[in-house]
Amino acid sequence: MKKILLPALVLILAGFSAYLFLTKNNATFNKELRNFAVKDTANITKIFIADKDGNQVTMLRKSPTNWLLNDTYPADVHALKYLLEAMVRMEVRASVPKAAEPKVLADMASSIQRKVEIYVKDELVKTFFVGTDTPNNDGTYMMLEGSAVPFVVYMPGFNGFLSPRFSPYAFDWKLKEITNMDRSEIASISFINHKVMDESFEIYQPSPDSCLLYSMYPTKQLMPGNKLPILAYLSTWKGLQYEADTKIERLVKDSVQVEKPIFTLSITDKKGKITKLSTYPMRNQLQNMPGETPMQADRFYGILNDKDAIIIQYITFQPCLRILSELKK
Repeated sequence: MKKILLPALVLILAGFSAYLFLTKNNATFNKELRNFAVKDTANITKIFIADKDGNQVTMLRKSPTNWLLNDTYPADVHALKYLLEAMVRMEVRASVPKAAEPKVLADMASSIQRKVEIYVKDELVKTFFVGTDTPNNDGTYMMLEGSAVPFVVYMPGFNGFLSPRFSPYAFDWKLKEITNMDRSEIASISFINHKVMDESFEIYQPSPDSCLLYSMYPTKQLMPGNKLPILAYLSTWKGLQYEADTKIERLVKDSVQVEKPIFTLSITDKKGKITKLSTYPMRNQLQNMPGETPMQADRFYGILNDKDAIIIQYITFQPCLRILSELKK
């Protein structure tokens, strides 16, 4: 009897041990499958997002509040704030129903898919894939790298889907800034009004309480300036942003019959950095400049620093559109 019980007991113990091992590993596996969040966002140093159409962005953290987009442009910290918020708070809402799983996985393998890589202290800590949004728009299908199981991911307290926060398009992350200078940082401004040339001007600020105003056409001459309006004008270049990026081909096509810009601007700061902007009318729109008969127009094109084609809202730029006669005594 004892000879029979001993092997049976060994089998029972072995089976129980195997059960504990598999249960433990299965729990760990499930935790890994569901763990999309990155809690340590303060130490995230790099974020990479790409789709299968070749669109991709890389954002590098240069300081606690400054990020660089694709090694070229300052990134919009407000847009990054929403992305980092999602990384901290996103959770699994539910498993994907078995009936819907083939479609979700097919979408994950298509051009819809977005790959996200998160680096903490320059080490890759998480990779996951973002798919489509749920039919009722209360979550987004996501899947961790190395897994074949997608989940519905959402952010508690947020009514909506998360896919827009993981955009692979550079224009969604680029800081849309023309200038961000305090008045004290400005050394000089040149403003050429191509429609009314004799209203063009230059301002020099040799010291915080001293301004020199010059006419530009027909000759450059020192003018008696009205200090308060000039100082107010120098304060309009703080936090000046544009609406959107556009393609240079579109600007050329729309403005092909334009002989000259609306205005050309050059601002030099105290460190010698120059910001240039040339603006052009959009097709079928007439731009109102001070000194002219008022005409309605809400947007115009710009070429920023001789390379970036942008769209500017007139209402945003209106405080910066001044003419010489408004600034001199």
